Amino acid sequence: MHKYSALLKSASTLFYGYAAILFTENPRIGLLFLLATCWFPNIGLSGLISVLIAMTIAQSLKLRNLTSGLHLYNSLLVGLSLGAHYQLDGRLLLLLFFATALTVFLCVILSERLWLSERLPALSIPFVLVAFIGSFAAQNYGKLDGFLPPAPSYEVLIAAPVDYFFKALGMTFFTPIPMVGLMMFLGILLTSRYLALLAVCGFVVGNTFYALLSGFWYSYLSINSGFNFALTAMALGGIFTVPSWQSFSVAMLGSAFSAVIATAMQTVLLPFGVSMTAMPFLAATLTILAGLNRRYVSTAPQLLLENPALPEVSLERVRLANVRGFGKNALPLAVPFIGEWTVYQGVDGEHTHQAPWQHALDFIMTDEASKSYRTTGEFLQDYYCFGLPVLSPVYGQVSHCVSYLPDHAIGEVDTQNNWGNYVLICVGFQHYVLIAHLQQHSLQVNIGDWVYVGQKIAQCGNTGRSPQPHIHLHVQQTPYLGSPTVEFSLSNVVIERQKNRQFHLTALPVKNDKISAPLADHNLASSLHFPVGKQLYYQFRKNNQAPQTRCFTVILTLNGQFRLQSDCGASVAFIETDKLLAFYDRNTITDVCLDLWLLNMGLTPLMNGALQWHDEPAASLLPLPMLQKGLARFLPFGQRLQCHYQRQSHTETGWLQHAELTYDCFWHKKQTFHAQALILPEQGCTEMSLQIQGDVFEARLQASGHIEDVGIASLKKINHFERMEISNEKLA
Repeated sequence: MHKYSALLKSASTLFYGYAAILFTENPRIGLLFLLATCWFPNIGLSGLISVLIAMTIAQSLKLRNLTSGLHLYNSLLVGLSLGAHYQLDGRLLLLLFFATALTVFLCVILSERLWLSERLPALSIPFVLVAFIGSFAAQNYGKLDGFLPPAPSYEVLIAAPVDYFFKALGMTFFTPIPMVGLMMFLGILLTSRYLALLAVCGFVVGNTFYALLSGFWYSYLSINSGFNFALTAMALGGIFTVPSWQSFSVAMLGSAFSAVIATAMQTVLLPFGVSMTAMPFLAATLTILAGLNRRYVSTAPQLLLENPALPEVSLERVRLANVRGFGKNALPLAVPFIGEWTVYQGVDGEHTHQAPWQHALDFIMTDEASKSYRTTGEFLQDYYCFGLPVLSPVYGQVSHCVSYLPDHAIGEVDTQNNWGNYVLICVGFQHYVLIAHLQQHSLQVNIGDWVYVGQKIAQCGNTGRSPQPHIHLHVQQTPYLGSPTVEFSLSNVVIERQKNRQFHLTALPVKNDKISAPLADHNLASSLHFPVGKQLYYQFRKNNQAPQTRCFTVILTLNGQFRLQSDCGASVAFIETDKLLAFYDRNTITDVCLDLWLLNMGLTPLMNGALQWHDEPAASLLPLPMLQKGLARFLPFGQRLQCHYQRQSHTETGWLQHAELTYDCFWHKKQTFHAQALILPEQGCTEMSLQIQGDVFEARLQASGHIEDVGIASLKKINHFERMEISNEKLA
C-alpha cells in the first residue's frame, strides 16, 4: 500500500511537470501534454527521460527552491529539444543526463538569485541557457546521430490560419503538428478560458505585427517562434497580473515585443545553426515585469509576482477582497470613539467637505429623537458628545498637535484656526490621519509619541470651525494642514441605517448613519480559535446516505499562510484576529464538507450581541449538479452568490448562525438556499447544515484536539453535546 501511494505521488509530480510548462497545475492536463509530446516517440521519450532524471536528482540531493516544479518543466524542455535534433541512443542518454543535471542546478541558483535581486521568476531561463550551450557543444560531437522526423502532412486540419496557430503552439514541444497544437490548446482551454483567449490574441498580435513589417503572413518565423507570442500574452495578461483591460493591453504589447525580438534573434542565430527557443518570450516577459515592478504607486495592472495564479483564481481573490472592503487603496481606520455616534456630515458633505477636502467624516452623539443635546442646547455641556473620550483610530506616531485653543460658544466658529485643537498621526510615510475640534487642554499625547488603536488621545470639544461639539476625521498624504484629503474607510463597525443594523468589515458611512464598534466576544473567539496542528473530525452526509468522516487540520505553509486543510487535500487560507475569523483562497480540490464549512463560517465576526452581516463567497462552493456546476465553471462571470448572515448570541448554551444564500445566474432565475451552524463554548462549530434544491447536507463534530506531539495531547473525543433548537420565528 505504501509503495502504491509513493508511485501515485511520483506519477502526479511527473504530470505536474508537464502541465507547468503552460502555466497549468492539473495532473490530468499534464498527462494530455505528455501524450502530445509522444507524437514523435523520439522527442517524447527524450523529454520523459529528462523529467525522470530531474526528479531523481532533486530527491536524492534534497535541493531547495524546487517546490514550484521549475526544474521539471525546464528539464522537460531540455529533453524535448535534444530529442528533436538527435536520435535517442546511448550517447544521447549520456548527454541528456549531464544537460538535465546542469538544468536542475541552474534552476536552484537562478530562482533564488532572480527573486532576491529583482523579485522576478526564473521561468524557462535554465532551459534556454542549457539549450544554447548544448547547441554549440553538440556541433563538435560527431557521434550523435541526427533525428529526422517524418515529412509533415500538408492536409489542412481546420483552416490554414488556424493550422498555423496550432503548429506554432505545437512547436512549444518541438513538434509543429496541428494536432499536437490542438491537444495543447484543449489543455489550456480546460484549465482556463481566459488563458486560451490570451494565447490566441497574443499569437494574432505578434504575427500581425511581424507580417505588417515584413510582408509575410505565413512564415517560417510564425511557426517556429509563434509560441513565444502566445506564451508572453499568457504570462503577462493572466498569470503574473490580475486580469483587466490594462493587463490585457500590456500582454498584447509584450506579444509585439516578442515578435521584434524574435526577428532580431533569427538574424543573429541563424548563421550559427542555433534555435532561439523561448528567448523572445523570456526577454519580453521579464523586461515588462521588471519595469512594472519599479512603479512608485500601486495601480493597474496589479502584479502577482509573489503569488501567481490562474486568471480565474486571481480574479476571485480580487473580487472577494473588494466585497469585503480590502480591494481599494483606502486606509482602514477604527472608530475614534466609544459607544454609538451619528454621522453629522459625510463625504462630499454640504457644509465643509468639498473638494479637495471632500474625503472626511464628522461625528456627533444623538438621542432617540435624533437630537444631539439635552434641554435647550444653549451650553456646551448640554451636548452629549462634549467632553467624551476621543480614541486613536490607527497605530502610528503623532506628527503634530495643538491643544491651547479655547472651546467657543454654540454657533460661533473660529475661521482663523479651522481645525481647532487637533492631533495629526503619521501612518507610514504616505498617510496622515487628522482628528480635529478637540477640547482645550484635553490632549494626552505629544509630538513624537507612538499611539495604538483605541488609545485615548483627547476629549471631544468645540474648537475651530465647529458650530457644535463633534469629531472631525480625515486622511491626507502630507503633514501640512489644509492638504487635500484621500479615501479611507472604517473597519469592524456596526452601521444602523433606516433602523437596520448590520456589521461591516470595512465601510464608508453616510450622513445620519449611526456608527458603533462592538466589543470582542472572547468566549466566541476562544471557541473558534485555530492554532497550528488543531484537528476537527466531522461526520458528513448528504440526505440519508451513510456518513463519511472528514478531518480538517490547521497547517502553516512555508510562506507563513495559515490554512485549514481537509484530509482529501482541499484547503483554504484564513486570518484570525480577536474580532474576526475570515477564510479566503480556496484551492480547486473537491470537498463538499469543507465547502459546507465555508458557506456557514466563511466570514464570522467574533463580537458580542446579535449581529447581521453580508458576504459574497464563490458560487462554486455550492454543491450543484455536475452539469450545472460544469457550465458555471466555463462561464465564471455569469454567477453571483449573495449571503446574508445573522447570529443569535446565547451566553450559556452557545451561538446559532443562520445564512440565507441567494444564487443569481443569468441562465435561470434566482434561487435561495439556507444554511445553519451551531457553535458551542469551548467546542467550536459542532453542527452545520445546508438545504439546496431538495437536498440536505449535514456535518456533525465528532472529535477535536491537536496532532499528538511532544508536550501536546492527542485528540479528545466529544462524546455528547446538547443540540440547541431555536424556532425560525424566534430567530427572525
